[in-house]
Amino acid sequence: PQLAELATPITIKMLLNHTAGFTYDFFSGSPVHELYQREDLWNSGSLDEFIKKVARLPLISQPGEEYQYGINNDVLGLIIQRVSGMSFEEYLAKHITGPLKMVDTSFDVPTEKMNRVATIHAQGANGKLAPTDPILGAYAEVGRGIPA
Repeated sequence: PQLAELATPITIKMLLNHTAGFTYDFFSGSPVHELYQREDLWNSGSLDEFIKKVARLPLISQPGEEYQYGINNDVLGLIIQRVSGMSFEEYLAKHITGPLKMVDTSFDVPTEKMNRVATIHAQGANGKLAPTDPILGAYAEVGRGIPA
């Protein structure tokens, strides 16, 4: 396909506010979403393979032009790992959760603490709210558990 040149480089701020142009593979409705699904990012063997796959993917929009929930935080986490020389989890512990004494903070909820998770509700086919299963562990860490 014919792709447009980037109008502006992607910035850290764009990654933080989900305006960098990335999307997620679980969305559908456009050829770009289909490419993300076909690339199978979450079954990459390493972080290097993950980022190579990301680099081959087109953006859903020009950077800075529209909000799109996507792999922005995963890419930002990889940048943090590369720049700091630490794992994303180590970096967060050293610079955020540790200094703030957030001793019970995690991306994942251990089985023994599942009783502390609030019930998530979604609108059912009948229009009424009904409890749904929480999606836990799917976003546990940068690259969703892909080995470094």
